[in-house]
Amino acid sequence: MSASNLGNDDLSAVLAAALERATAGPFDPDGTLSPAARAEVQAILDQAGGDLAVPFAEGPPATRHTDAMFSDDEMLRMFSSYWTPCRSSHVAQVRYHADKEQLHLQFEDGTRGYYPSISADLAEDFGNAPSKGGWIADYMVSNKWPWVYE
Repeated sequence: MSASNLGNDDLSAVLAAALERATAGPFDPDGTLSPAARAEVQAILDQAGGDLAVPFAEGPPATRHTDAMFSDDEMLRMFSSYWTPCRSSHVAQVRYHADKEQLHLQFEDGTRGYYPSISADLAEDFGNAPSKGGWIADYMVSNKWPWVYE
Protein backbone atom coordinates (compact mmCIF):
# COMPACT_ATOMS: atom_id res chain seq x y z
CA MET A 1 0.00 0.00 0.00
CA SER A 2 1.46 3.38 -0.92
CA ALA A 3 1.27 6.42 1.33
CA SER A 4 -1.28 7.96 -1.01
CA ASN A 5 -3.58 5.00 -0.24
CA LEU A 6 -3.22 5.34 3.53
CA GLY A 7 -6.06 6.77 5.55
CA ASN A 8 -5.45 9.97 7.47
CA ASP A 9 -5.14 8.13 10.80
CA ASP A 10 -2.61 5.64 9.38
CA LEU A 11 -0.59 8.38 7.72
CA SER A 12 -0.66 10.43 10.92
CA ALA A 13 0.62 7.43 12.90
CA VAL A 14 3.50 6.87 10.45
CA LEU A 15 4.44 10.55 10.46
CA ALA A 16 4.23 10.68 14.27
CA ALA A 17 6.54 7.67 14.55
CA ALA A 18 9.00 9.22 12.08
CA LEU A 19 8.92 12.55 13.91
CA GLU A 20 9.46 10.86 17.28
CA ARG A 21 12.50 9.03 15.90
CA ALA A 22 13.86 12.20 14.29
CA THR A 23 13.64 14.28 17.46
CA ALA A 24 15.65 11.63 19.33
CA GLY A 25 18.72 12.47 17.20
CA PRO A 26 21.64 12.25 17.21
CA PHE A 27 22.43 15.43 15.35
CA ASP A 28 25.54 16.48 13.45
CA PRO A 29 27.43 19.58 14.64
CA ASP A 30 25.65 21.68 12.00
CA GLY A 31 22.29 20.84 13.59
CA THR A 32 21.09 18.38 10.94
CA LEU A 33 20.04 14.84 11.71
CA SER A 34 22.92 12.34 11.47
CA PRO A 35 22.97 10.08 8.39
CA ALA A 36 22.25 6.96 10.48
CA ALA A 37 19.27 8.59 12.18
CA ARG A 38 18.02 9.87 8.81
CA ALA A 39 18.17 6.31 7.47
CA GLU A 40 16.11 5.06 10.44
CA VAL A 41 13.50 7.76 9.88
CA GLN A 42 13.38 6.91 6.17
CA ALA A 43 12.89 3.21 7.05
CA ILE A 44 9.84 4.16 9.12
CA LEU A 45 8.47 6.21 6.22
CA ASP A 46 9.23 3.36 3.78
CA GLN A 47 6.90 1.11 5.79
CA ALA A 48 4.09 3.37 4.56
CA GLY A 49 4.76 2.34 0.99
CA GLY A 50 7.96 4.07 0.06
CA ASP A 51 6.69 7.26 -1.55
CA LEU A 52 7.30 9.41 1.55
CA ALA A 53 10.71 11.01 1.99
CA VAL A 54 12.55 12.51 4.93
CA PRO A 55 11.66 16.18 4.45
CA PHE A 56 14.69 17.45 6.36
CA ALA A 57 17.33 15.15 4.90
CA GLU A 58 18.83 17.90 2.76
CA GLY A 59 19.21 21.63 3.12
CA PRO A 60 20.27 23.97 5.88
CA PRO A 61 19.59 23.29 9.56
CA ALA A 62 16.50 24.67 11.23
CA THR A 63 16.61 28.25 12.45
CA ARG A 64 16.40 27.11 16.08
CA HIS A 65 18.67 24.46 17.51
CA THR A 66 16.83 21.68 19.24
CA ASP A 67 19.77 19.89 20.83
CA ALA A 68 21.20 22.74 22.90
CA MET A 69 20.07 21.55 26.35
CA PHE A 70 22.98 21.59 28.78
CA SER A 71 24.36 18.36 30.18
CA ASP A 72 24.76 18.05 33.95
CA ASP A 73 28.43 19.02 33.57
CA GLU A 74 27.57 22.09 31.50
CA MET A 75 24.89 23.12 33.99
CA LEU A 76 27.36 22.77 36.88
CA ARG A 77 29.93 24.82 34.96
CA MET A 78 27.39 27.60 34.26
CA PHE A 79 26.24 27.65 37.92
CA SER A 80 29.90 27.77 39.06
CA SER A 81 30.25 31.14 37.25
CA TYR A 82 32.47 29.73 34.49
CA TRP A 83 31.85 30.72 30.90
CA THR A 84 30.03 27.78 29.33
CA PRO A 85 29.91 27.44 25.53
CA CYS A 86 26.43 27.19 23.99
CA ARG A 87 25.30 25.20 20.96
CA SER A 88 23.60 28.21 19.43
CA SER A 89 23.90 30.35 16.35
CA HIS A 90 23.34 33.48 18.46
CA VAL A 91 24.58 32.82 22.02
CA ALA A 92 28.29 32.01 22.24
CA GLN A 93 28.60 31.42 25.99
CA VAL A 94 26.90 31.96 29.34
CA ARG A 95 27.66 32.00 33.05
CA TYR A 96 25.45 32.50 36.10
CA HIS A 97 26.40 34.45 39.24
CA ALA A 98 24.08 33.07 41.91
CA ASP A 99 25.17 35.57 44.57
CA LYS A 100 24.27 38.50 42.30
CA GLU A 101 21.41 36.71 40.48
CA GLN A 102 22.89 37.67 37.10
CA LEU A 103 22.82 35.64 33.89
CA HIS A 104 25.84 36.78 31.86
CA LEU A 105 25.85 36.19 28.11
CA GLN A 106 28.24 36.67 25.24
CA PHE A 107 26.65 36.65 21.81
CA GLU A 108 28.27 35.41 18.62
CA ASP A 109 28.83 39.03 17.50
CA GLY A 110 30.96 39.64 20.63
CA THR A 111 28.36 41.63 22.58
CA ARG A 112 28.54 40.92 26.32
CA GLY A 113 26.16 41.78 29.11
CA TYR A 114 23.81 40.31 31.65
CA TYR A 115 20.22 40.01 32.73
CA PRO A 116 19.79 41.09 36.38
CA SER A 117 17.41 39.58 38.94
CA ILE A 118 17.54 36.08 37.46
CA SER A 119 16.63 33.38 39.98
CA ALA A 120 18.46 30.06 39.99
CA ASP A 121 15.28 28.42 38.67
CA LEU A 122 15.15 30.80 35.72
CA ALA A 123 18.86 30.26 34.99
CA GLU A 124 18.21 26.51 35.07
CA ASP A 125 15.38 27.01 32.57
CA PHE A 126 17.90 28.70 30.26
CA GLY A 127 20.29 25.76 30.64
CA ASN A 128 17.51 23.29 29.85
CA ALA A 129 16.25 25.27 26.86
CA PRO A 130 16.56 23.38 23.56
CA SER A 131 17.23 26.72 21.85
CA LYS A 132 19.27 29.31 23.74
CA GLY A 133 18.50 32.19 21.35
CA GLY A 134 14.87 31.12 21.22
CA TRP A 135 14.66 31.15 25.03
CA ILE A 136 16.08 34.68 25.14
CA ALA A 137 13.63 35.87 22.48
CA ASP A 138 10.66 34.12 24.11
CA TYR A 139 11.33 35.06 27.74
CA MET A 140 13.75 37.95 28.05
CA VAL A 141 13.07 40.07 24.96
CA SER A 142 9.30 39.52 24.82
CA ASN A 143 8.99 40.39 28.54
CA LYS A 144 11.26 43.45 28.16
CA TRP A 145 13.66 42.11 30.80
CA PRO A 146 16.39 44.69 31.51
CA TRP A 147 19.74 44.09 29.76
CA VAL A 148 23.00 45.55 31.10
CA TYR A 149 25.90 45.88 28.64
CA GLU A 150 29.40 45.09 29.89
